[in-house]
Amino acid sequence: MAYSVQDIDNWLGGLKIRDKEFTVPVQRDTTLVRDIISAVSYAPKFDYSRTFTLNEISTLRNKQLFEGLSGIQSIHEVNNPFLYAAYVLKKQQKGYMATETTVFHGTRTENVVSICEKNLNYRLRGRYGQLGNKYGNGVSFSPRVSYAMGFPRRVFGQKAMFLVKVIEKGRCRGSLGLDIPVKGCDTSISPDNAVLVKYSDNEFYPTHVAYYGR
Repeated sequence: MAYSVQDIDNWLGGLKIRDKEFTVPVQRDTTLVRDIISAVSYAPKFDYSRTFTLNEISTLRNKQLFEGLSGIQSIHEVNNPFLYAAYVLKKQQKGYMATETTVFHGTRTENVVSICEKNLNYRLRGRYGQLGNKYGNGVSFSPRVSYAMGFPRRVFGQKAMFLVKVIEKGRCRGSLGLDIPVKGCDTSISPDNAVLVKYSDNEFYPTHVAYYGR
């Protein structure tokens, strides 16, 4: 089953941005979303009656998802069928050469609801830290939870750590102020591969979030 970019825009509303804030579409085609997700054999089960839900799961049984993250207080599974369907379509559009990577993204606890509902917003990169665009003007992730624990900076209480699926088709070396990766690439990285930066909507999907710290 194949859907075009226009199909995505029609039912998701494109997640339009106004003054750096999301305007959420009033209506969404749940039937189309169900069709998209049902075609994926490994897709999680979703609650289609709500835009998104956060379901707390056992920390003891699932702490391996965030192996190396100290002081975990709770772990929650993100349930957003609309964002997941858009992610599935994006992966399909990128073709068989695309790969999927699991990475981490540290943030403030007050950002959790917005991220679960509307996804991470690359237009707000570096909003809470000076190094937000060191390797490109996109959303920064890390395959190392120990590195992601350093963000956001200047927060000494409770933090949130997202586990995120990311689609990649080509990598290039990141640099300060990079707006778009070089031709043939959709991802930039740091020299030591500790940082991975994405630039386009729907190329990442948060699957879980852990609250940790004091």
